[in-house]
Amino acid sequence: MKKNSLLRVLGFWCLSLSAFTQVRISLEKELDYSRLATVEALLQIERVAEAQQVLNKINPASCELEHRFLRSMADQGVLLLDTVNSLIQTITSHSPTGLLAVGGVDKNIYLIRISDWSIIRVFAGHTGSITTLDFSPDGKLIVSGSRDKSVKMWNVLTGELIANNNTDFNQGIYQVKFAPDGTQIGVVSWELLPQYGVNGFAVLLRSENLAKISKQNMDQHPAAGFVFHPSERLCFISTWGEIIYGFSLPDWKLLWKYDLSDPAEYNAFYAIDITQDGTTLAVGSADHKVHLLESKSGRLIDKLAKNAIFSRPVKTLDFHPNGKRLAVSGEDGMVSIWDIDTKEVVAKLAGHTSTINALQWVDDSKILTASQDTTMRTWDVVNSFLQETDICSFGPWQLPVWTKKSWLIAPCSDEKLSVYDLVSGKEVSELGKVKGLCGSVSKDDKLATADFNGIVSIWDLKKGSRVTECKGHTARVDGVAWTSDGRLVTVGDKTLRMWNDEGKSLDSLLLDYAPFRVVSFDKYIAVSNPKQVVIYDTQKFMEIKRIDVKGNGIQEILFSPRGSFLCIYTNKNIEVYRTENWALASILSGHELSGYAMDVSEDEKYLISGSNDQTLRIWDLTNGINSLTFHGFNKGVYGCKFVGEKRIIASTSEGKLFRLNLNK
Repeated sequence: MKKNSLLRVLGFWCLSLSAFTQVRISLEKELDYSRLATVEALLQIERVAEAQQVLNKINPASCELEHRFLRSMADQGVLLLDTVNSLIQTITSHSPTGLLAVGGVDKNIYLIRISDWSIIRVFAGHTGSITTLDFSPDGKLIVSGSRDKSVKMWNVLTGELIANNNTDFNQGIYQVKFAPDGTQIGVVSWELLPQYGVNGFAVLLRSENLAKISKQNMDQHPAAGFVFHPSERLCFISTWGEIIYGFSLPDWKLLWKYDLSDPAEYNAFYAIDITQDGTTLAVGSADHKVHLLESKSGRLIDKLAKNAIFSRPVKTLDFHPNGKRLAVSGEDGMVSIWDIDTKEVVAKLAGHTSTINALQWVDDSKILTASQDTTMRTWDVVNSFLQETDICSFGPWQLPVWTKKSWLIAPCSDEKLSVYDLVSGKEVSELGKVKGLCGSVSKDDKLATADFNGIVSIWDLKKGSRVTECKGHTARVDGVAWTSDGRLVTVGDKTLRMWNDEGKSLDSLLLDYAPFRVVSFDKYIAVSNPKQVVIYDTQKFMEIKRIDVKGNGIQEILFSPRGSFLCIYTNKNIEVYRTENWALASILSGHELSGYAMDVSEDEKYLISGSNDQTLRIWDLTNGINSLTFHGFNKGVYGCKFVGEKRIIASTSEGKLFRLNLNK
């Protein structure tokens, strides 16, 4: 008797412990969901350091996709751990030789081979922090400036100190720059004069021996930036007095002055750069803006400014070699890539947790940065977390992907059907002048699309050409889908039609409702109307089930990759049904406006959705919870799709395609 009582007590205790464990796990997961939302919010306002701290507290095992999503968003650079263990303040690269020079507070200059980031030489000789570096045009020399009030010249091949000028400067050096022909060096610094205090100035030095050629005074603030015109005898200088000067050389004739100095407000101009064609100057400022100027006249072209809520002083910038992109960074710790033509940010690179001291393009798609967080990072701009591509004016409405090539075919309301590479975002080819609301790719590389005129086209993706046109519908076709055995089903004009892959009509059903979308998986075909989803047997081509949805209106339907779920987008909600018995599994509620976009991960653990509320949401299908909401769009999200394990794509109502790269 006592033994049975003991067993009952032990059983009760075990059950209680199990229940307690489940509650604890549930509470921990709820806490992780709250932290995920906090991280996303912090990243949206570019508070990267705080976001990373919170992200590190989240258990990746409990929310794998969400954690990887935010990790990819919060840390997009590749950390160079073993290159230089010092605070780097300046970097310069020479593309033809593949060499990089970096310098900082340890007073040394490190020559690095970019291909493997190995240190091949160290130049020692400065007695203060290295503040500025530049390669000669032929890559044989490096000039350096330091807080030790000297400018030095080094032989790249031998590491020998060739020349030293420590007599013409009595303060630290802000910038050194080789002239395009390599014969002269421009230097900017400052000094204290008895008559009025601070005096910013520029000096021209001879490259062969660093002897002073001439000196030009600026204003009562340090001169901070210097750049030569790439093809004419001109130079441009920025100062902390918020003035930019344009001079002709060698006479230092003032051509123009861009003067924003204001006694009531002090806003320094910092970094300056010029496009390779010499037409445009970019200057970073303490007013959180980049000023774009016409180099010949000093005329203001435009100002690049981020949202004032999270903007910070701009400390460094660099034009892409083609002059179409500008990389900008500073006290916000972010790297922003601006499109010079559209004046829009096309990429935001997060990872550093403090001010970025130096930044430079090292090839067509990679950027190198050094930060006060003591790290150097490289950034692959093409594969940054969020990439944007203009597709069309309206659409794309669905996102059929040819997975073998990682190509997207974009059916739009424009009279254009094109193929895009999802790795580069570039247009591969244009298939034809076709409008459409839908598209589907078969297992044997066939594409089906439907025009507004009711004609369905079948395309051979390998050949990039149209195979045939399926004619039979008498009105607009809104849904096309391939069955698992390679047949094509289409809906429109109150008919459901079936075709072979050569476009021959196999069968048709007259419907008692107006259909919109059609999807297929294995033995099922599902067709939507405003209030129901009707299920058909694929082989018998006959109706077997009607699902009356709970919400109002049906915008989109989807079978999960393994066929376990049928997902139905109804107004603002997504209803998830189990195909084994067509029972309602969950209603995913959270979007503030109606939507169309949804997809399910290959393992069927997650669903992503987009809406006119301009968000992309991740849902945990094991519990129906909206585990993460991404607020990265300016327009409604019309389409979204998983592409493999490392990419999510989305389209918006303004005709843009977004690629979200989950590289971490």
